[in-house]
This record gives sequence, structure tokens and C-alpha cells, in this order.
Amino acid sequence: MKKLFVVLSVMVIAAMVLVACQSATPTPAATTAAATEAATTAAATTAAPALSGTVRVGSWDSADALQPFNDAIASFEAAYPGVTVQLEDVPQGYGDKLLAEFASGTAPDVFQVGDGDVANFASKGVLEPLDDYISGAKGSDPLDTSVFYSAIADIGKVNGTTYLLTKDYSPLVIYYNKALFDAAGVAYPTDGWTWNDFLTAAQKLTVTDANGKISQWGVELPDGWGDPYWTRGILPVIYQNGGDIISPDGTKTTGYMDSDATVAALQWYADLFLKYKVAPDQSRRGCPEWSGPCSRPVKLPCCGLASGQ
Repeated sequence: MKKLFVVLSVMVIAAMVLVACQSATPTPAATTAAATEAATTAAATTAAPALSGTVRVGSWDSADALQPFNDAIASFEAAYPGVTVQLEDVPQGYGDKLLAEFASGTAPDVFQVGDGDVANFASKGVLEPLDDYISGAKGSDPLDTSVFYSAIADIGKVNGTTYLLTKDYSPLVIYYNKALFDAAGVAYPTDGWTWNDFLTAAQKLTVTDANGKISQWGVELPDGWGDPYWTRGILPVIYQNGGDIISPDGTKTTGYMDSDATVAALQWYADLFLKYKVAPDQSRRGCPEWSGPCSRPVKLPCCGLASGQ
């Protein structure tokens, strides 16, 4: 039996396109030694190039998640007082709005793209290739990419060309409600948990009332969030079972998506909803004690286990 990942390291990339500001044209070098020395001294004491204009930044984030943007904008505007950075947060329907903006020629200069949309946007010709900026061939500030996790940074590449840079990534993890575990007499999860251990705990944590209606779910999984096609929710289970959904070169799914290992992993996952009924699907989402989903880590009144970012 496969050992369960207590921390499922599935990465989510949100990338940003290079800002569409051009640096000022440098003054030609002086021809005399004195002039060269004077120019060097002046350059050392000159402030940032006098840039001006407005840069629009698009994001799907909201509330507290916008603070890093606001901090970065404040720092940038302090360095370049002639530039105004306009943050446009669209927490709902971001992708659809972004595509409509590109179609109408009104898209922001800098924007977030999910990892699954990198090739899509690159094929539309709306992304600026970044490799020359990264190397320093363009601009004057090369980027040391050794600080990035290569597997995550490479998601921003299409056919070897870098179009997007990593903003962040999120691990997929399992939270558990100690109070509910204690009430059910179930031992807390350990690094040695197997799939059977997970299922057994979820069954013990699933509670029905006198009318046979489930009043407490054993586990909340991605389908309960309203997105049964959220691939990251099932990929850790598929990979752990030795399966995959596509060939390493990305050209075929036959022999991968329909492999015995992948099918077995999918069946185990589906059985949590359909056979063992320890996880609510979208039609049965929510809890009597609390109207929100069970997957929020800080409030788990009706789920013993929850998978979330």
C-alpha cells in the first residue's frame, strides 16, 4: 500500500511579464580624459533615469494577498517618482477578463498567468520574450536565475524561450482537526500513513445523524471546492502510485493516462466520494455548523481532514 504524502509538494506558478518601460538613452561617451572623468563622477551621483508614464498591473489576488504588490509598487514609485503603477485586481473571472482585454487591446502591461495558461498566452503572441533581459543583453540589470527552483522556473518557458517569471508557488497539504480526531479516538496523521490509514481515518471521522444524513465529513477534497477538474488535486496520488498523465516529452497520453497505475489512483480517489462516501462533492458542500467549505485550515468544524493550499 502506498504511503500517503502528508505534505504534497505540488507547485503552482503565477508568473509576471516584464514591465513595458524603456530605460533612457545614455549620453554618448566623452572624447577627452577630463570629460570622461567628469561623466563618470556625474554618473555615480545621478539619480535613477527620469522615466515617466503609467504601468498597469493585473492580478487575480485580493485582500491581504495584495500587500506584496502594494509594497513593491511603493518601493518602485519611490525609485522612479515619474512612474505611476496602477494595480488592477480581479479576484473573480480574471482569466476571461484578461483574454477580453487582449482582444480589445486594453490588457495590462504586467499580469499574472497560471501555470496551465503559459503555452496558451505564448501562442497568442502577447508575451515579451525575457531571455535577453535576464542575460543583460537588454536593459542594464541581469537576473540571477540560480535563485529559482529550476523545475518551477521552467514552467515559464515555451520551446526553450522564457516568457514568464515565477511569482510564487503553493504546496498542496493536508490539514487535520485535532478536536475531531480526539472525539473519534483516531490517532493523528504521521509521515508513515498509507492510503489505507487515510481511508480508515476518514471513515471513522464521517458521522451520520439519526436520520442517516451525514453531519460530519471525514475529508474535504478538491471536488468539494467546485472544481472536479483541478488536476493538482489528484496528481500527487497518481505520481505516488507510479502513474502519469502524459509522456515526458508532452506528445502523448496513451500508455500514461490509461496506465494501470494511473487508473488505480483515479479509482481510489473517486471511491472516496462515490463508494466510501467520506468526502462531499460540490452538490453536498458545506456544513450545518458553518456555511463555508471545510477546506479552510483555520476553521474545520465539520471535516476531520482537509486538503488545501
